[in-house]
Amino acid sequence: MHSLPSVRDLPQILGEVTHDLRLDLQSRNFDLPHNLVWCAGLPKSGTTRIEQLFRQLPYVDASRSLLRRRRRRELHHDHDLSPRFVRSQSSHRYTFIKTHSHYVESTVELALELGTGLLVTSRDLRDMMISRYFHVLADKSHWQHNLIADLPRKDGFLKSLTALTSGQTEVPIEYYYNWINDWGEVASQDPRIHWVQYEVFEGDPVPTIQGILTHLGLQFVKDAPIIADSIERTRIEAAQTDLETRLRSRSRAKKSTLRKGGTGEWVDFMSTGLLNAFESRLPGPPDQVYAAIPQPDPEN
Repeated sequence: MHSLPSVRDLPQILGEVTHDLRLDLQSRNFDLPHNLVWCAGLPKSGTTRIEQLFRQLPYVDASRSLLRRRRRRELHHDHDLSPRFVRSQSSHRYTFIKTHSHYVESTVELALELGTGLLVTSRDLRDMMISRYFHVLADKSHWQHNLIADLPRKDGFLKSLTALTSGQTEVPIEYYYNWINDWGEVASQDPRIHWVQYEVFEGDPVPTIQGILTHLGLQFVKDAPIIADSIERTRIEAAQTDLETRLRSRSRAKKSTLRKGGTGEWVDFMSTGLLNAFESRLPGPPDQVYAAIPQPDPEN
């Protein structure tokens, strides 16, 4: 549970509200195709970079802004996006929101029918679960932290894949396996959904950013190299502070879950035995969550 802000946080909060109000005023100078852009991202799949991208565009970040509040009590899952929220964004204001929502057909269809720009980010499940493991170790408030914090690395990692506490019903590795497959099946058939693969973004950020902006019909494609440089500078700055400290920060500019792990980290992290143990816990074929999901042909 998040603690309430203290008096010392008020200048920062006022600054962020002022920033968002200014964005809403500036939005009158733009005629963008999507009032709402929604990024449904697998955790640890580069969604922080997507957020940083949209901070440089005339979109208010609903994940963090006091001007775009979601009613949590309407959600069936922590990462859901409610129909009420989607409908409420059909206005002159421009809104970006990042969630870790799994695929829910009714919500996605409503969002697309109302003209929402939809991005889905994913990552090789091996690297994602490794990154998640280190996140849990750093985040003392995470529900799995006490279960794995004192275990040797191999044992802690394997336990993080499947361990549950009272009130938890979703086995992590099964949930995320299905997350990738469910979204991937839909995205591979629907050109309205733009798939962003972590490994591609990591390896070639400028074309990836250009692809996102082009898909959304935004007029900032020429600025992609500048945006990519800004994102990289932010990443370098964030890396100078440990993850645990960043998780405690109230500043939305500094609160980042970004960590050093990159593409193919599993090669050094996993022995053959550990990889076999990992794959034995998957609910289906491993290749379905290791490879990128192909984009549909927009002309089909």
